[in-house]
Formats: sequence, structure tokens, C-alpha cells
Amino acid sequence: QNLADAIREHADAIKSFEKGSAPVHISLKAVGDMSIGANFPGATPFIQEVQQNLVWNPYNRVWLADILPQATSTANSIIYPKENGQEGAVAFWDKQGNKAQVDYDFTSETAFFKWLAGFVVVEREMLDDIDWLTGYLQQKLLIGLKTAENDFILNGTGDTNPAPGLLTSATAYNGTFTNPVDRVIDAAFGQIPTASNDFYQPTNVILHPRDVVKIGLNKATGSGEYDLPQNSVAFAQGKLQIAGLDTVPTTSITADNFLALDRNAVMFVRRINPEIRMFEDATLAKQNKVMFRVEERVAQVIFNTDAIISGTLTAEAEE
Repeated sequence: QNLADAIREHADAIKSFEKGSAPVHISLKAVGDMSIGANFPGATPFIQEVQQNLVWNPYNRVWLADILPQATSTANSIIYPKENGQEGAVAFWDKQGNKAQVDYDFTSETAFFKWLAGFVVVEREMLDDIDWLTGYLQQKLLIGLKTAENDFILNGTGDTNPAPGLLTSATAYNGTFTNPVDRVIDAAFGQIPTASNDFYQPTNVILHPRDVVKIGLNKATGSGEYDLPQNSVAFAQGKLQIAGLDTVPTTSITADNFLALDRNAVMFVRRINPEIRMFEDATLAKQNKVMFRVEERVAQVIFNTDAIISGTLTAEAEE
């Protein structure tokens, strides 16, 4: 190619060359180095590998709704009895006088169903050109919905007909222990049975992920060794157990706080199961876009607040 270019540039001199005349000198252009820019301009797809395996479905994820008893309904609200203490107690009878009288108290409560929902709008050609995007969006929207579930279960809502949350309904820890593990165990095995007359027994502890690590990697002040209470705390494969209670980590609870409960004192009710739908209405069609919507309709029933104990992991924070 370089030789052909040089001959074309000196075509006139070559044509007029005669025997005995001065020679025609042809200088070739310098040969350049090969490069992507020179040989394949704009050829990024030739030299880059595109990885499409984004992580959107973490394994071993435990959601709060998974640990609670569940039910379904076809109404717009639920009326249920909430335990409100008692007078008297079953006792020994010596055949003299009347037997012991017991009076169980209830209040009538209403749980209204609430919408948990969200959507994303995507250009149609983006869905067509990226083959994994549809599955990615479905999984991410579902995880977002489950995260909203966690927040709803713990904090409830503050709208016209507010839904109670576990944190907003819980009974405050009233023990005297100062160590984080001691406080959790005392709240679960000391306070719940006492307040509920042994009817409820603790099943779970809810902690912030940072506190799960803090308790799981507890070190002795002096030696610096990992110093978990004997037979009280087990931290293996990223899962924490405190005195046999399964721990559910969630960022929906503030760090340095805990919630101990008997899950049988709560019920999570679904009016509409989690649903993901794709829409392409007239407005979106004019812009060549589609919408993915995720939503569910749920309510939470709390039968007894004495079976749900909230507190801080440090006595100083509580003060």
C-alpha cells in the first residue's frame, strides 16, 4: 500500500524518465505501529468483555414476614381481639368457699390493609438490547418490596388508619442487666414469660446487622480473646443464635436496639400476594417505554404487646 501510494505521487516523473537521465528517487512513507485506534476505530466491543452476572438475588436472606405466622383475607380490614391483661388466677381450692375466679380482658382492634408498592419505567429498546435486564428488574423490585415489608412490620404506618408496628407496639425492657447479651436474654426469657403469665415464650430476636457482628465477635476486655458466653451465643456461617433464639438481621431497626418476641403473638395477613406486572399504556407507548410495577396489600395483627420487648443493647443508650 505504501509503495502504491509513493508511485502515484511520482507518476509524472516516472512517465518522463528517459535512458541516461537522472534516476527517479521514490521515498516510501514511514511504516507506523499497529494500534487499536489506527486499525479499528470505535471498536470497543472487539476488546472488552461484558459480564452480565450482576448479583440481584442474595442467598440465605431471611425476611421478617418469613418468620411470622401468616394468613390471607378477602376483606379490607380485620377485627380481632387483643389481650389486655387479667384479674385473678387459677389456684388451689380447699373445698371451702368458692373456687378462684379469673377474668381475662380483651380490647377490640381493627387492622387495615396497606399497599406496599413501587414501579420503574424503562425504555423499550433497553429491554430488547439487554437480555438479562427483565429478570434483573423483577428480582430487584421483589427485594425492594420485601425490604418495605420489613419496615412495615417493625414501624407500621402513620396514615389515617395507622397500622401498628412491632417497635411502636412493644413493651419496654424493664430489667437491670447492662451487658448486651444479658439484656437480650433477660428480655426474652425473663420479661416475656413473666408479663404473659408463661403463656408466651420467646422465639426470635431482631437486630441491626452491625449488632449481629458486634455480639458474634464479642471480645474480652482484658485478653482480647473472643469471649462468647458459654452455651449462650453461637455465631456460625453468618448466623447468630442467642440462647437458642434465632436472630433476624435487618437495617429497618436502628443500631444498638433489639426486639425480642414470641412470633405467635403476631400475624402477618395478605390481601394481595406480591405481584409484578408490566404495563405499556398509551402514554408510555408514545415514548416507546414500559413500566414494571411491584405491589402487595398487607396488614399486621398484634395479639399481645407483652410478648414483644424492645430495648437498647447498652444501658447508657437507654438512659
